[in-house]
This record gives sequence, structure tokens and C-alpha cells, in this order.
Amino acid sequence: MITFEQLNQQNHEIMELSRVLNYLISDRLICDTCTARDVFFSYIDSAREHLELEDKEIYANLLGKGDTDARNVADRFMSGSREIKRMLDQHMKRWAYPGRKELRIGDHNGFVTDTQELTQLIQDRIVAETEHLYPVIRRITGSAVYAS
Repeated sequence: MITFEQLNQQNHEIMELSRVLNYLISDRLICDTCTARDVFFSYIDSAREHLELEDKEIYANLLGKGDTDARNVADRFMSGSREIKRMLDQHMKRWAYPGRKELRIGDHNGFVTDTQELTQLIQDRIVAETEHLYPVIRRITGSAVYAS
């Protein structure tokens, strides 16, 4: 079982990493540091883990026990999750060496723009989870503590 506290903690970590990452990569010299690289991969890993956790723990409950509104919300968030995962994969293919935790940034401005767009999309997703998904889960489960 997953709790709302765990989901909110993951969201907080992703948001924090997002802000730090965007700050670090804005300067080309800092962007090339091990610290920036580590934050980048921590961000990507945290975002993926959060989406995977939601896939495993949340949507089946909404689809199986929920009303039409809950199923529609689950469908929208599952679709969004697939799209974000696809974008994460594309981002990694473009800016990281396959199988290694190493960045390859030939176009710094392009990397910054792509990363900022990705982090903004994920930030918007986190806000939508908090405002739309979690209230539906609370209504369906009847729990203010457990999300699944």
C-alpha cells in the first residue's frame, strides 16, 4: 500500500530536484560538473520511479472500483504517464550516453531548453495530481491516508 504522504514526499523531491537542476544547467561551466550530472540523473530516476509507482499502485484501483469520473481521471493520468515516460526516454537518448550515467551536451542551449520544457511538464503533472488525481483517490478509497 502506498500513502499520500509517500506520494507527496516523492513529488516534493522531484520538484526540489527540478529547481536545482534548472539552476545548475543554466551556466555552461556548472552544467558540465559531476554535481549537475548527478542531479540530472537523480531527477530522471525520481520522476520515472514516481510514475511507475502510480502505475502499479493507483490506477487499477480507480479503474476497478471507481465510478465513471474516477475511470476517466485514471485514463487521463495513465495516458499522461505514458507520454511523460516517452519524453523522458527521448530526452535520455538525445542527451545521455546509452547505459552510462554520463551526459553528452553538444548544444548547451538546446539541452537547457529541452530540460526546462521537460521539468515544467512534470511540474504541471505534479500540480494536476495534487489537485485532481489525489482527491478522486480519497473519494474512492474513503481514506485520507492510503492511496491504494
